[in-house]
Amino acid sequence: MLTLAGRLHDGLTDLGVQAAKVCIAAILVLYCWEVFGRYVLGIGTWWANEFVPYAVCAATFLMMPAVTRGKGHVAIGALEHMLPPRFALHGRVLILAISLLVCSVIAWIALKENIRQVAQDVTLLRVTQTPKIYVSMWITYGFSSSAVYFLRMLASVRESAAASAAEVETL
Repeated sequence: MLTLAGRLHDGLTDLGVQAAKVCIAAILVLYCWEVFGRYVLGIGTWWANEFVPYAVCAATFLMMPAVTRGKGHVAIGALEHMLPPRFALHGRVLILAISLLVCSVIAWIALKENIRQVAQDVTLLRVTQTPKIYVSMWITYGFSSSAVYFLRMLASVRESAAASAAEVETL
């Protein structure tokens, strides 16, 4: 069951990566159109400047879980390497547990804010009023999915430690 949940989580992350690529491509096309329209055709658009910041936010937090899964996130690897070998595993577990806690707390705070934004119909006041949830929901997704990856990494470390202990006992 956990293997299936892990595959589903990885699939959702892969889908998020593709969606982030679409956001980045849209940003590129919109900026090129905006420059061409403004300086060649003499007409600017209001919607390009509205869309780009939202797409940047979405792309960033859609990619965040993939970066975490690939262990491309910021890590305090020096702590693990400074510890004596018998404590290195404990250092890794501590770092992963802190990372899980931080991502979970931020996801919880963001989720509470998302709920408030929907309940109070909070909008962004730009040229057009846009529900703020359309932007902030990606923050919740990015941190919560990254928290799940940290949880999975912790489980993996635990499993490998248990396997190593079993090997030592058989010797």
